[in-house]
Amino acid sequence: MQRVALALAGLMGALSVGAGAAARHLFPADASAAQLDYALLAVRFGILHAAVLVGLAALLSGDLTRARRRWLAASCWCLFGGFLGFCVGLWILALGAGPGWGRAVPVGGMLFIAGWLALIGAALAPRQAS
Repeated sequence: MQRVALALAGLMGALSVGAGAAARHLFPADASAAQLDYALLAVRFGILHAAVLVGLAALLSGDLTRARRRWLAASCWCLFGGFLGFCVGLWILALGAGPGWGRAVPVGGMLFIAGWLALIGAALAPRQAS
């Protein structure tokens, strides 16, 4: 799972940087302030959660109980799902898609929250016997 978390972090980071550059340099001159706000909010959330995945990958390299490893893996997958729903959903809205695409955004936000809560689960999971 450590390699998967790193790969997901790299993908999220690369897409976020690319989307941020596209929003600044390729959006049409008549793009609304809301469209730019959507795009840049998605960039901020994407970069932040990519960095968190790097941290989770580092944690996954340690000697962990099965419960902690599962909680950390759940956190990774929820954060990636949050990226797909929240960030990608906002980017699609920023590109002018219809409001129906906006339904993915709150689902992604909930997955981000679930990922953070799973991290709490990992922190509270039983420790290894000494």
